Amino acid sequence: MYINNGISHLGLGLTSLKEGKMINSTQLPFINLLGAKGAGKDTIHEAIIRLFLPRHLRHLSKEELIERYHHHPPRMKLVKRATERKRRRGEEGNWKSPGSWVLQFFESEEFERRLTNGRYGPDVIFDDRGEEPIFSNKSGIYGDYAPDILPLSLRWVSDNGVPARSGVLHPRHYPEPDEDTLFYLGILADSTQLVTLLMMEYFPNMKSFFLSVEEEEIKQRLCVRNKALGLTVKDHLEINKRYLASHPEDGCIVVSNDGGITPEQCAIKIAKIAGLPLPARVLR
Repeated sequence: MYINNGISHLGLGLTSLKEGKMINSTQLPFINLLGAKGAGKDTIHEAIIRLFLPRHLRHLSKEELIERYHHHPPRMKLVKRATERKRRRGEEGNWKSPGSWVLQFFESEEFERRLTNGRYGPDVIFDDRGEEPIFSNKSGIYGDYAPDILPLSLRWVSDNGVPARSGVLHPRHYPEPDEDTLFYLGILADSTQLVTLLMMEYFPNMKSFFLSVEEEEIKQRLCVRNKALGLTVKDHLEINKRYLASHPEDGCIVVSNDGGITPEQCAIKIAKIAGLPLPARVLR
């Protein structure tokens, strides 16, 4: 039992039983990465994974690593964000594409079904603004009442003018920990009250890291990346404007990911703050 914002919670977590040993996700760190488009979330996600790879595998490309560890790299469990956007160049029919580690793709009809296949419990309490619900530990929102995709986590994305939704999957759909699991890693890109409360039931050690990058550098990155993907930059700049206006960094640990720091250095900083036991070769 633990307390979050004055509300009592029973830590449910994701549990597995291995050789008579109970392993629960509430015991493990969870790194949640946030940031604007072009802030380097995918790059830092990969850099964190590489910190824990055996030395003889560190030279492999991302595609080769995904082929070898399609579901989960060693020592960690990856959590994906749901999206209904169309697959980008290089993603079509390719489970080895870079996005396969961070996104779960759904057709629009299936996305909508998973967004509406739950219901709120009778004891949901809304705050004074009526915007975000606060749940007691009796509401059952942590079980069957919650839909597969959390409605208050929805974000709109747009590729070449085609809008699409993305959202956070309910933690009950996340992988169970193994005996050698050190931590969970995801790009949930969200830290709203609802998501935080739900995550606290499963991952009380979750820390959200907001990747901070200067606006001009983000523009330069998007120009390079989007050209390679055949995407316009205008849509993503508009999305960034709306996203940053909501102050997504509130409640997060802000980490600079500007050009003055390498992805590995940024990953090491995040891993240390999250309390991960870094390999000796990384600390040297």
